[in-house]
Amino acid sequence: MKATHAVTYNGQFSGPLNGAFWPVPEEIRRAINRLEGSEWYAVSLWALPPGKDVDQVPADFPDEYIQTAGRSDRLTVEIREVVNGVSIQQVIGRSTPAESGWETVAWDRFEVPVLKNELLTAADAVNLFLEYYESKQVPTGYNKRPR
Repeated sequence: MKATHAVTYNGQFSGPLNGAFWPVPEEIRRAINRLEGSEWYAVSLWALPPGKDVDQVPADFPDEYIQTAGRSDRLTVEIREVVNGVSIQQVIGRSTPAESGWETVAWDRFEVPVLKNELLTAADAVNLFLEYYESKQVPTGYNKRPR
């Protein structure tokens, strides 16, 4: 199957999401569930330009993507969208009423503060990535906040 999307691991290694080893939803599940915060700590999903392979994409691509970082039980998920020619980076959280206070998500040598409803699990991230793969949207039950 010709890939329409690609995944990037740890911000460094990219490959086609083509179902070569497992169906695409299973590839996404495996990639996210592998995250343990040190050796494997980040996954991004992005659409390939029509008719292009990963090795044909410019170094400054992609402009739009969804990404997650941390450990599979303690993740942050962000989406980057281009709106009216401007890139907007947003953190995704559950639409439940926000509990007061902040949490920290750590990976590799980094950490980022997130609101409590933005502290997500692998199950949340898989749900978000699958919806993004299908529609480039955030599913019902989640909201976005500018980073």
